[in-house]
Amino acid sequence: MNQRELIQLAVKSGESFYHPESRFLHHKERIPLYQNFCYVLALLRMKQGETVELASDLLERLLAFQAEGFPIYLDQFPKCYSSEHQHKIFLTLDAIYKHFHSIMKPELKEKVERAVAKQSGFQVDSLAPIFHPKTFRVVGEHCRRGSDPKGTFEDLVLGCYLGKLSRWVKEDPWLLVEAARIFPQEQENLIEGDILIDPTGYEISWGDSEQNHSLLLPGFDENLCFTYSEEVPEGKSDRMEVNLYLNYHPDNSILVNGKKATTFQMSDCVEIHSKNRKIKLEFAPGEGRFFGHISRYNRPTQERRKEMFESYDWRIAVRTISRSKNCSLSVRYSTS
Repeated sequence: MNQRELIQLAVKSGESFYHPESRFLHHKERIPLYQNFCYVLALLRMKQGETVELASDLLERLLAFQAEGFPIYLDQFPKCYSSEHQHKIFLTLDAIYKHFHSIMKPELKEKVERAVAKQSGFQVDSLAPIFHPKTFRVVGEHCRRGSDPKGTFEDLVLGCYLGKLSRWVKEDPWLLVEAARIFPQEQENLIEGDILIDPTGYEISWGDSEQNHSLLLPGFDENLCFTYSEEVPEGKSDRMEVNLYLNYHPDNSILVNGKKATTFQMSDCVEIHSKNRKIKLEFAPGEGRFFGHISRYNRPTQERRKEMFESYDWRIAVRTISRSKNCSLSVRYSTS
C-alpha cells in the first residue's frame, strides 16, 4: 500500500463518520477534535479543489475551539485534557501548516500559524517506536480488543513501511482516519525473528498480518521471575497471585501432560499448542504449596473486559495454598 492509497483510505474512512448537518466527523454521537484535524489533513493531501475547499471550511471551524488547548470532544469546550492528546493535535496542525500554508487564504493561514504556535507548548518528547515486522506488532503495545491487538497509530506507520496493513487495522475505520498523518520516512527500529519477545510487561507474540496470538505475563521481570508480595492474601480469589493470559482463538489450545485439563500441578507439563507453534511452560515455584488452574478470563489490558459475560482470553493461574513471605516463582518456556 503506497502513500496515495493510504490517504485515499483515510478520506474514505473519514467520510463514513461525516455528518452533513454539523459538517464534522462524529464518533459515538460526539465530535472528537483530533480525528477531525486528521480528516482536514487527509482532504488537503488529496490536492483536489473540492477537497481543499471542504478542508479549509472544517479547519476554520475547528480552530474556534482552541482555548488553552483543544478539548478532546467539542462538547467539553473550553476545557482541555491530556497532554498526549494536545501533542497529537499539535503534530497534525503543524503538518497542515508546513505542507499546505501556501494554498491557504491569508486570513486562514494567519489563524493556523497562531494556533500552531500556541499548541507548540504541548510538545512531548517520546521514544521512537520499535517494530516487529513478522508479527505486525509494536513493542510496548499490549492492549487487545477481543482476540486481536488494539490497533494504534504506530501500527499504521508499520503497515505503511511494510506496504501492507494488518487485518485488525484495516477493520478499524476510525483508526484509519489517522493515516493522514503518515509521511514517508525510513524505519530503523526493527526487530527480526519469528516471535516477538516484548520485555515491557512481558509478552510473547507470534502470528502474521491476518492473525496475532499473544501470551501475556504481567508482573514478571525480564528473567521471567515473579516476586510475591510479603503479605499472603487471605481471600480465596486473591490467592490467584500469578496469572498468564493467552488470547482465546480456535488456533490455540492448552494441554496438561498431553490432554485438555482445567487444573495442573507445578510438576506437570503445560503446553500451548497454536498454529505452527508450540510453547512449553515449566513452573519453578519457591518455598510453598501451589496449584494451577486454567479457565476463560480477560487479561488486564483487554479493552472489552467490562463487557458482561464475555471473555476473550485463557487464564493460566497459579493459586497459592501456602507460601513463605519472601517467595518467587519462575517460568521457563521453550518454543518449537
